[in-house]
Amino acid sequence: MDYRRQSEVVNQHDRGSNRVTPPGHPARPNSHDDHATKMTSPLRKRVRDFIDGARDTSFGELALALHAHQRVRNLPYARFCAGRPVPRSWTEIPTVPTDVFRYAALFCGESSEVGVTFRTSGTTDGARGEHHLRDTGVYHASALAQIRRNLPTAKLAALMLAPTPAQLPDSSLSSMLGLMAEQHCAGATFAWDDGGLDVDAGIEWIAQAAAHGVPVQILATSFALVHVLDIMASRGLAARLATGSVLMTTGGFKGKSRSLDPDQLDALARTHLGDVEHVVEYGMTELGSQLWGRHGGPLHAPPWCRVTAHDPQTLSPVSDGVDGILRFTDLSNIDSVVSVQTSDLGSVVARADDGDAIALRGRLGGARPRGCSLLVDELLAPPSR
Repeated sequence: MDYRRQSEVVNQHDRGSNRVTPPGHPARPNSHDDHATKMTSPLRKRVRDFIDGARDTSFGELALALHAHQRVRNLPYARFCAGRPVPRSWTEIPTVPTDVFRYAALFCGESSEVGVTFRTSGTTDGARGEHHLRDTGVYHASALAQIRRNLPTAKLAALMLAPTPAQLPDSSLSSMLGLMAEQHCAGATFAWDDGGLDVDAGIEWIAQAAAHGVPVQILATSFALVHVLDIMASRGLAARLATGSVLMTTGGFKGKSRSLDPDQLDALARTHLGDVEHVVEYGMTELGSQLWGRHGGPLHAPPWCRVTAHDPQTLSPVSDGVDGILRFTDLSNIDSVVSVQTSDLGSVVARADDGDAIALRGRLGGARPRGCSLLVDELLAPPSR
């Protein structure tokens, strides 16, 4: 396996491959309503322009414009907002807990207008959250902008320890990695086959990259990376990737057989890969934007996604620097809801024009926070006659 080989584009309906640079997330055929499309086009352009750096409108103005559109076009959300005052600030926009994406179709339009659906990995009760999009245009613009802000400007050969978009078409992470393979890599290898993670292919790629002595990048879910590194350890293998090489990890170990804290994962990676620059990505199916940071440091949101922390019981905002459950107001959530409440615990540690910075503590333990439970019950209540 030549780690330098330029990845080929294949017909996604013909086969899967571990050497694919897919052309993006496949959209299923749909018949878009012309009137609805015309309604959203100006908003999409304004969001895309904001992501591209235009500031002829403020974040708050654009967030409120998105909310005004969503409280009319997104029917479950419209019922939730009925009787609530129209917000005067982006911080007053009614928020939706991530759990609601498991049970309600939070989409601004008819089901026939859905072009792409991303799904969560599922829960113990089997329900999977779904995030419906008209297309991946805004999602990919947001993802690519963050990739370019947080990874080396030079395009490096890449190893992806994750499925291709063709292999897992409802994964937002695979869609992002497929985009990255196209736009920000000097060739990409997905070490994944029909049976799952291709450990031997990944180890072979790493060995060849180390032998050639040029910087590379490895992008992996945390659990997939640990599995590869554990096998390397069992075989007495270690590599020394060239200076300037980058490791990006994302995701945790929920429901997995082996779990490491971030420092243990970093130490294991350095033992078997050398002194790589360890970059961390934080994202979720319910958000169109991602946060990035260096291992051990804060995570940085882009300017089009603001972060606030809230008391788990009352959902009242807490001061910056104080831990609470994190809420994201994300302009790239144009087709669903702009404000999403998570159960992830953390604090806002810095604010700047180029984005908020957070310290992530992990997921709040125990039952769903009381404040979120009340919102979920209200959002899922049957409409009154």
